[in-house]
Amino acid sequence: MTDHVEEKHEGRPLSFISDSILDRARRLGAAGRHQAAANEYQVLVDIDPGDLYSGLKLAHHLVSAGRYARAADEYLRLAVVYARLGQERRALIVASRGLQLDSSRAVRRRLDPLVRRLGSRATSLCEQAARMHLLGQRNEEARHLLRLLVEHDPSALARRLRLAELDLAQGRTEEGLAELRIAADGLRTHGRTAELVRVLEMMLVHGGPAEPPLRELSTIYIRCGQSRRALEKLEVLHRIAPHDRTALERLARVHASLGQLELTLRELERLARLVAEHGDRGQLRELIARATAWCSDASYQRAIEDLGLRVLRPAAPKPNARTRRGKAGSRRSPRRGAPPPLPGWGRRDVTGRIESGEIDVD
Repeated sequence: MTDHVEEKHEGRPLSFISDSILDRARRLGAAGRHQAAANEYQVLVDIDPGDLYSGLKLAHHLVSAGRYARAADEYLRLAVVYARLGQERRALIVASRGLQLDSSRAVRRRLDPLVRRLGSRATSLCEQAARMHLLGQRNEEARHLLRLLVEHDPSALARRLRLAELDLAQGRTEEGLAELRIAADGLRTHGRTAELVRVLEMMLVHGGPAEPPLRELSTIYIRCGQSRRALEKLEVLHRIAPHDRTALERLARVHASLGQLELTLRELERLARLVAEHGDRGQLRELIARATAWCSDASYQRAIEDLGLRVLRPAAPKPNARTRRGKAGSRRSPRRGAPPPLPGWGRRDVTGRIESGEIDVD
């Protein structure tokens, strides 16, 4: 690589001072005085940061002098220069050289320009650097590189999951849970159920019981026929949301599928009361109809029939407020009996009394 750049270097004009510095640097390098030669090449790079020949020579003599970290910095700087010139292959080669010399120098501020200019072609190099940071217990640097990759390609769910796991391991719970929620949305969209279950379980472990993941996990477990796992999630969900009718019905149904009919009937009683509080008799009938199909056991069927009779029985009319106020505000008077019968002399018919003149009809 240096030969190619050297040929290009020979053909360009240099100032008198640059020529003298270059000659001195070459003599020092030939004499094996690598640090001294590196100092001279550093002056040339300071004069012209785009001087690729001097930059490569500087990095070479730094390596020979045992200054690997400084050499890695120069190789990574040169990678950005090559990327700006459109020489992608050379940019990746010198960047890889810098990473091999000292991976701790491959931090975000040095790799960010490469990722932005080379795109996906630089992501593998960035991922390799992040892995090496993790192996070296440099978690913060690894996190910054993973964040760079996620920002470059938000649809990369595997990288986002690694970032979430790293955040959670470092105690950044809120940031980790936020990344897990985004990853769960992507996994759900692509139908990757097994990975989605793992992410939802992680959310419960690190974020504590929460309705959305519990509800979704119970649905997935019921659909997959894993009744006991579904029961575990539904019981937790019922504890934190005791008035959730959907969760309570699912809990009763899972108990029925496991043959725990006594628990099923107890939960149905509770559920029927919750539905009855809203006065929706149609929903009560639908609930009883659904529950009837959960188990064919004769005693269960009789219990469901009794439950239906109890909850669907018309309620007695309640006295209205006006009637209650009237009864409370009035004093009860003694009840009047029927008038006593008239004596026989007073029971003469009306015609006789008219004829005798007792009743005047004029």
